[in-house]
Amino acid sequence: MVLFLLGVFFCYFLILPQTIQVFMEWGQSMRRSFIMPQAFYLDFILQMLLAFGLSFELPLVIIILSKLGIVSAALLKEYRRHAVVIIVIFAACITPTSDPLHALHALHTHVSAV
Repeated sequence: MVLFLLGVFFCYFLILPQTIQVFMEWGQSMRRSFIMPQAFYLDFILQMLLAFGLSFELPLVIIILSKLGIVSAALLKEYRRHAVVIIVIFAACITPTSDPLHALHALHTHVSAV
């Protein structure tokens, strides 16, 4: 519960203010005002808080899986590169860009570095 709350606080106090600022600047650069309906705004905020809260729980999940014997340090070390590639693909899919080739380029750049 502590890790979840830490993730929520991290998102609320550090990530969300910057995100809202980027949205406002983005709208101004397109000569539009940043007006989001209240339901969408609340939904966005709650989704961000939940996502960060759950992502901060990941170390606890790995510890529990390790204690149960489902994963081991050797297994995690062996598949580290696979995990990095999967994370990069996932991040490329959820990152809003106007160019789908940008995500593919980022993936190729990272894979070639690994």
